[in-house]
Amino acid sequence: MLAATIVAPGHNMVLPLMPELITPQDGAEKQDCERNAAKRWLIAHGKRVANLHPVYLGDALFSCQPLAEAVLETGAGFLFVCKKDGHKTLYEFIEGAPLDERMVVERKPGKRSLTYRYRWIEAVPLRDGKHALNVNWLGVTIADEKGKVTYDGAFVTSLPVTADNVVEIAACARARWKIENESFNMLKNNGYNLAHNFGHGKKYLRCV
Repeated sequence: MLAATIVAPGHNMVLPLMPELITPQDGAEKQDCERNAAKRWLIAHGKRVANLHPVYLGDALFSCQPLAEAVLETGAGFLFVCKKDGHKTLYEFIEGAPLDERMVVERKPGKRSLTYRYRWIEAVPLRDGKHALNVNWLGVTIADEKGKVTYDGAFVTSLPVTADNVVEIAACARARWKIENESFNMLKNNGYNLAHNFGHGKKYLRCV
């Protein structure tokens, strides 16, 4: 199933929402997938959460034009993981292009300092073709005191990225891990029985 969850940076509390089962739909000839489940979820529940002005997070599987457009149609924004091997056109476009950049050094009492490097560029094509959706690209690296990179990630977003908000946007993107760490961990290990519930049947009861 696709398990939607409300998360926010700086908060360890999360709110699981209605899931969407990943299962072949009536009349479908092909196996169902996460992307189709996400589109169904947006149709079924997008209006219910619209007043929260959500920004939808997702891994690289979600950073495709059909899903990005489905999110935009609900009036919301998106912030999806973007990898080189899945977005060759986008990375060819930004290769050699001047990128905006901001460096932030974080020092906490009793802990080593971390250096955050943010780079971004606006209005780059998400895919090849004249009807490609333009998105904003954001890259984030984190290095320790010795210069060793401990995190290297990139995202595409519909949100405007500036020097004033880039830190917050990157924190929102990385908050996606709370879905696994706070939501799934709780549901799997604290009596909610989100697991391989053998005995629930192969066709219908497994969805209960």
